Amino acid sequence: MTTTADLRQLTETAAELLAYAADELAAAQDDVALLERLTSAQERVKRLTGEHRKALAVHEAALAAEAKAAEAARFNGLQAIDVIDEKPGMGLTGAPFRINYTRLAYDIDARDNLPDHASIMGFEGLPDNVFDFLIERHPQKIPDRIASLAPGNPREAFRRYFMGRRNGYVS
Repeated sequence: MTTTADLRQLTETAAELLAYAADELAAAQDDVALLERLTSAQERVKRLTGEHRKALAVHEAALAAEAKAAEAARFNGLQAIDVIDEKPGMGLTGAPFRINYTRLAYDIDARDNLPDHASIMGFEGLPDNVFDFLIERHPQKIPDRIASLAPGNPREAFRRYFMGRRNGYVS
């Protein structure tokens, strides 16, 4: 005859076995899932490598387009630039240069962006984008006296020119 204690013991043992079996089944299912992932890993790597390359190409193209748009925005509205050597016979450090440039500016009467002509004496007063416009887009308009300070390198030529103005002589 089975006692209540024996039945309780049997129920506890069955519950322990059931819990053990459930844990082992879950672990085995995880192992099967891992095995399936490992089995398909090589083809997944190939597929994902291709997708990664495509994503990199798209990303690089987006960065290039963004850089091009930023470059265009830097000179947005600038249309023309001229540099006039007011006294060509004067020494370089004291020579007055007039810079005339045309940019688009909003005209309140016309309610539109219209060409606006600006004129500045000396390179020091030029807005940065106008100075870069001269150096990068129209280096041929840099006076020969300045350009000859560093042939083929307009930025360096201006660096030497500004240093010469500060020192009072150009070497």
